[in-house]
Amino acid sequence: WAGNAVLPHWAQRLPMRRALPSMALTGPWVTASVLMASFPLCAVAMLPSNCCASQVSGRRGKGRSVAASGVDIVANYTSWTIDPREFSRQAEAGGFAGVSCSDHFFRTSAYPHLWVTLAAMAASTERVFLTSSFANNLFRSPVEFAQASLTMQALSDGRFEAGLGAGWLAPEVLQSGLEYPDPKGRARRYHEAILIVRDLFEHRTCTFEGEHYNV
Repeated sequence: WAGNAVLPHWAQRLPMRRALPSMALTGPWVTASVLMASFPLCAVAMLPSNCCASQVSGRRGKGRSVAASGVDIVANYTSWTIDPREFSRQAEAGGFAGVSCSDHFFRTSAYPHLWVTLAAMAASTERVFLTSSFANNLFRSPVEFAQASLTMQALSDGRFEAGLGAGWLAPEVLQSGLEYPDPKGRARRYHEAILIVRDLFEHRTCTFEGEHYNV
């Protein structure tokens, strides 16, 4: 399994509450996609690990709080059917804990650009946290991902949570002129990317020589 997150050192040993589809760690969170009938697109339910309530509350961004149910609902932007600025304002007004954007070039139609969309959302909101759900490691270098994430963290006044995915959807990747490695290759490339991103997040510098990256 190749998960969908940047794993800080303190998150690597967190026990999972239960197995979930599309399981991923973003900080101390277990993430699963869900559908929300009351909102136009889809959402992400983010469940804190039951072992670290005090640790979680100390690491959350501006405006974050643990709901009584222990679940935060995140509105995930996936199409051009609504302006991302209006989408994020509606989500904030509607009580969503956060907003996010998926990272695709196209599916059945063109997709909004991940970082441009998140920047627009950050400038249009004050309370909700923002996250990439998830940046595709086959589309972007880990250096770019770290640069964009740190910029988003500053732009959003500390409300951004980085999410990096190993990459999927072979037709989209191949039709975009990129390589689509086999599962083992994607997992190895993803692991190396996480190591690079972690160094850049924690130390602001990185020297790395691996099978897929030399930084």
